[in-house]
Amino acid sequence: METIRQIADIYRSNNCDAFIAIGGGSAIDTAKGVNMAVTMESDDLAKFAGAGVLDKPMKPFVVIPTTAGTGSEVILVAVISDTTRDLKMAFTSPYLLPDIAILDPRMTLTLPSAMTAATGIREGISRVDDTLPGRMLNQGRHSDPKRLVVPLEKMFSRYYQIRRFDKDGIPEKAKLEKLGIPLS
Repeated sequence: METIRQIADIYRSNNCDAFIAIGGGSAIDTAKGVNMAVTMESDDLAKFAGAGVLDKPMKPFVVIPTTAGTGSEVILVAVISDTTRDLKMAFTSPYLLPDIAILDPRMTLTLPSAMTAATGIREGISRVDDTLPGRMLNQGRHSDPKRLVVPLEKMFSRYYQIRRFDKDGIPEKAKLEKLGIPLS
């Protein structure tokens, strides 16, 4: 919370009019917190915790994620830690959605491949988890659970390809292009 207060003070004292968050989920959530503090004109974010408490649009907000798989750039949720009270606060509001999200794979080039794989695998697992109840309902009890494993196999396959490229000393850009991710 102290970080959010300090950034909010800088924002106010410099008469800023928008936010640009560059980073992973924590950086994006911090920017959402500062945006709440500035827009709601209060550094006590605890009173805005929960769902639907925010009652007006936030300041313009652009997000450039440097990780893949967290989804922080496209969700209406923020989780902010208050270390003085030893708690995490969750905020949910459509007003927390960024106005613009710029997704550029080049922004992830400095991320270690193990971290890239971990976020991708996490995302793969959450997609399978999200779809399981619907698939079970739609297909009845005769559905084939092996079909749910295929996305994860692809994730692991890509991870091992990236690791192999690391050992071979191929530059990051070549890794992404070899995996079929164009950078131009």
